[in-house]
Amino acid sequence: MLFKQVAGNNSIKEALIQQVQHNRVSHAQLFFGPEGSGCLPMAIAFAQYISCLHKQANDSCGSCSSCIKFEKLVHPDFHMVFPVNTNSSIKKDASCDDFIAEWRSMIADNPYFNLYDWLKSLGIENKQGNIGTDEGTNMIRKLNLTTYESEYKIMLIWMPECLHHTTANKLLKILEEPPEKTVFLLVAESRDQLLVTIQSRTQAMRFKPLSDEEIGQFLIDEQAIENQKAVQIAALSEGNLNKALKLSQEAELLKKDIDDFLDWMRICFKINMPKLLVWVDKMAGVGRENQKNFLAHAVQLTRQTLMLNLNLPELVKLSQTDKELLKKFAQFVNAGNCDDLLTAFDKAYYALERNANAKMLFLNLSFRVSTLLNRKMELKSVA
Repeated sequence: MLFKQVAGNNSIKEALIQQVQHNRVSHAQLFFGPEGSGCLPMAIAFAQYISCLHKQANDSCGSCSSCIKFEKLVHPDFHMVFPVNTNSSIKKDASCDDFIAEWRSMIADNPYFNLYDWLKSLGIENKQGNIGTDEGTNMIRKLNLTTYESEYKIMLIWMPECLHHTTANKLLKILEEPPEKTVFLLVAESRDQLLVTIQSRTQAMRFKPLSDEEIGQFLIDEQAIENQKAVQIAALSEGNLNKALKLSQEAELLKKDIDDFLDWMRICFKINMPKLLVWVDKMAGVGRENQKNFLAHAVQLTRQTLMLNLNLPELVKLSQTDKELLKKFAQFVNAGNCDDLLTAFDKAYYALERNANAKMLFLNLSFRVSTLLNRKMELKSVA
C-alpha cells in the first residue's frame, strides 16, 4: 500500500517519511484513532516504505520486489497479528496463521474495516475476538527468525486492546528489550485500553477523524464515485471512511439503522412490556459487536434528532428522506434530555466492552430511555 492511497492525515505521513529518511525509525509505534481514520492502511504503507528498495522522496516506489510482495501482504519480513476466535472451520486453538488468507482478502477489499467487520467475515460476529496466549509464543518465534530481504523485521499488531493479559505481558517484555532491527506497529482505536506500561514504551501517533473533503476526494479518486454522490456520502460519514465505503455500497444501510432505532424508541416510550421483552431477547442474541454498533448508531441518530428539534436542519447530515423519518421523533429529544440520553448510551457501550450481561443491560437502558423521553413532554404518539 502506498502513502498516496491512504486518505488524509498528511502530517502523520510526513512524520513517518522523515523517520525513515533520517534513519530514526522508532522500534515501537502506536497508531491510534477512531474507526475509519486510517490507522491500519497507514501502518501498512509505513511498513512498505521502510522495506522499499527504491524509496522515493514521498512514497514507496511501488514496483520493486519488496513493494510487489507488500501489495499482496506476503512479504516474509512483515508479520501481522490480529484478533481471532474459533469458527466452523477452526474449532480449537485458533491462531492468526489460520486466518491469514481471509485477513489479506479483507484488507484488499477495505483496509478501513472495524473489529466487527473482521469477525463477521469469519462468521464469528457473536464471539469476541482475542489475541490469545499462544499468539504471544508465535510472535516470539517469528521475531527470532532471520530477516530474509529487508533491513527490518516488522510486527504489526492490530487491535492490541484484544490482547490476553498474558500475551500483553509477553509483548511488554519484548518492548523493554527489543530485538535488533525490529519495528513494532500497534494499531488501536482506544489507547486507554492498553496497559500503561505498553503505552509508555511506544511512540504514539493520534489519528483524527477525516474531514468531509478528505473522504469525498478519496471516494472520487479511489472508488470512482460521482462527485455529487461522494460529497453527500462524506457528509453522512462523520469522519469515518469505513462508514463512507459502506454507504457507497449499500444505499439502504442508513435507513435500516434509523428504522431499528425508531422501533426501539417507540417501545421505550410506551413501555410496551411484551414487545420490550421480545426486543431485549433479540438484542441479547445478536452478539456483543452488533450490540455495540447499535448503541454507536443510537448516539449518532440522537445528536441528529436534536438538531431537528432545534430547527437547525442545515446541521443534520442526512438525506431529506432520512430527515423525514426522524422529524416526528424529534419532538421528544431536546436540550433537557439529550445529554442524559447520550450519557446512557455511552455508559451502556462501556459496560458491554466489559462483558456486562446484555439482557439486564438493555432492559435497564430501555427503562432509563423511557424516563428520559417522557421527561417534561406532552404524551404524544411516536408511532
